[in-house]
Amino acid sequence: MNVPTLFDAMNEAVEAMERIERNTAPQFDIDAELAVLTVGRLRITFTTDEVWEWLEAHNMTQAHDNRAIGPIMNRLAKANRIRFTGQYQPSRRRHASPIRVWQLV
Repeated sequence: MNVPTLFDAMNEAVEAMERIERNTAPQFDIDAELAVLTVGRLRITFTTDEVWEWLEAHNMTQAHDNRAIGPIMNRLAKANRIRFTGQYQPSRRRHASPIRVWQLV
């Protein structure tokens, strides 16, 4: 019996993120990136909760999966457009699960 390692879990997370990204509508990518950058300009710090709220308030394209925002946040962070502040706060959308607090760069 093979016991999964930390590296197995990390690889599974990467594969899941790639699968979500492949299955997300291109229009959602455009809308969500606009939402992230707009919310980042309006707030000193923000979470994906605020991004989702902005998308909903502006009747933007919705994703097939709530995790679809993850690849967009990662892409913007890698492009040095946003950064993780090192802080977390309870999500209003996900049963108070801790979510990252972001900041526009």
